[in-house]
Amino acid sequence: TTTPETTFFRITSASLAPVVLRTNAEVRGIVFWYPSQNWDITSLADSFVTYPASVQLGDATEPLVLHPAVRDCHFLGATRCVDQYATDGTTLSSLDIERCSGVLLGDFLRVRRSGDIIRVSDCHFNPNCATNYVGDASVGGDPIVFQTKAAQAAVVFHLGQGDGLEVTNVFAFGVKHFVWYEAAFFTGDTNEGPSGDFVNCAADGCYQAFRIDRSSTAFPIDIVGGWYTPLFRPNGV
Repeated sequence: TTTPETTFFRITSASLAPVVLRTNAEVRGIVFWYPSQNWDITSLADSFVTYPASVQLGDATEPLVLHPAVRDCHFLGATRCVDQYATDGTTLSSLDIERCSGVLLGDFLRVRRSGDIIRVSDCHFNPNCATNYVGDASVGGDPIVFQTKAAQAAVVFHLGQGDGLEVTNVFAFGVKHFVWYEAAFFTGDTNEGPSGDFVNCAADGCYQAFRIDRSSTAFPIDIVGGWYTPLFRPNGV
């Protein structure tokens, strides 16, 4: 469905990424809508439907992706929004993400290896983007359970090895981690970065804003302004 400002992708496939970006490619102005997501969740024992990434960076044909961009996109029901192609040797060189929003039911951005700067700005994530939605994607079960279940799994930045991460004006409510530096994200993790600058960002109602699982932290992390408010216990409740 297309309007003058926005295109809606109505996604039903649980096996294929709807968008694959290659070198110098950009996706802009797309609402990624998953009508078959478990919007009617009523118990923490229920599960969300797991989908491939909405935007996949690279593929088997072109695993090395240079300068892709994601702008003005909204994610409604995705369990992973932007994800690097699942190959340990893949390297991403530079990435720009601007003005994206939605409800996180998993990772917003997952990067295994990057060889240049990742820049993210002016993004907003809140489970109310789903609970207040009108139409097939509205939450018909228990909104509190829905938000709690989302908070058990939501991670804004899920990072492996990299160069630098520049983040400005990114807000997230109801997430498990704002940033997760995972230790064993790919074979042969060298504990290298990415270094991070977080300017005027916020994680309101999170379990642990910054999680660092590395054996060493030989990379700088700068936090300027913003706020990070932990409210949830480890199980996300």
